[in-house]
Amino acid sequence: MGLSMWKKILPVIILAAMISLGIWIKNNPPTANRNAPKAQAAITVEVKPLSLQTYPVLLYSYGRVKAQAATPLMSQVGGKVIKLHPAFTLGGQFKQGDVLVTLDDIDARNELKIAQANLAQTQQSLIEAEANAEQARQAWLLSGQQGEANALVLRQPQLQTAQSKVKSAQISVQQAKLKLARTTIKAPFSGVVSVQSIELGQVVNAGAELAKLYSENALEVRLPLTERQLPFLPLNAQGVPSAELILKSNLSDSPIAAQIVAMDAELDPVSQQLYLSARPEQKHNLRIGEYLQAQIKGQVLQDVLVIPNNSLYQGGYVYLYREGTLQKQIVSLIWQDDQNAIINQGLSVGDQLVLTPLGQLPSGTKVKLAGTSQQGAKS
Repeated sequence: MGLSMWKKILPVIILAAMISLGIWIKNNPPTANRNAPKAQAAITVEVKPLSLQTYPVLLYSYGRVKAQAATPLMSQVGGKVIKLHPAFTLGGQFKQGDVLVTLDDIDARNELKIAQANLAQTQQSLIEAEANAEQARQAWLLSGQQGEANALVLRQPQLQTAQSKVKSAQISVQQAKLKLARTTIKAPFSGVVSVQSIELGQVVNAGAELAKLYSENALEVRLPLTERQLPFLPLNAQGVPSAELILKSNLSDSPIAAQIVAMDAELDPVSQQLYLSARPEQKHNLRIGEYLQAQIKGQVLQDVLVIPNNSLYQGGYVYLYREGTLQKQIVSLIWQDDQNAIINQGLSVGDQLVLTPLGQLPSGTKVKLAGTSQQGAKS
């Protein structure tokens, strides 16, 4: 058979073969294997059945140590500064009774000596006046005259003058001693020097301000709370916060006990926060301006649903496990901290909360529980 003949009949053969194959496939359709295993869910999740809990709310804040008020240290006498306490410097810490400033006391000592000499002289004059008055009284009695002698005869005016001079001299001695004592200027309380106004060798006048002092008993920390935190702050019958408070400094690992002593009546107009005033215990060596973190024990919530933050998506919904599928559930919160959220709407006791982190999946997505087969998960 020639090549030209093959070219003519080859298309016919191919067409006939294709028709035959189509007829065979039609008469022999594929059958499904009804015993084949069902497809397994692609996502395995862990769940937590929800139950009512008691949850203590912790409120966190911060602030810097400050003094309630600065007390000026004044000089009550004038003189040259001849000695300063080592703590008499900006930020220096001192104890009550420490001699912070010493003034030259030569003039005060001389004045005391003069006053004491004057007192001795007036006392001698008083002795003489008393003797003269007694002599006058005896002379009157010996004269035999009737009646009582008048004051002039008995030399009473001279006696009274001598007595007055002694009292005046005594006051002068007391004033001189006081002036001498005031040349040593002591700390009225334990605290910190916030402003140093004089230097060694400087001459100061009476009434001059030497420094400003902060009392260690007058330290406080101002702690802001947000509007979201305020409803969970415990108050006593007088409306004063009664919460326990612990402070912590970056300079020490030891907790610092403190007491809330006041609460502002108005919100800060800029930050819309309300400030608490806390007073740290005296035993802690705190410095003005030191940064402190605060942990306040808020209200204890009873019978609430608590979920971990990693099960909450976009702050508004969670996933529940229901009969082998995911169910997206919208929720609302009454409280949230760094670890947990408290739910007041959207969830019920017994709901199976999905704990496994998931992306954005639609409701109805098939899942299985960790540690179970798909069949066991649906049963």
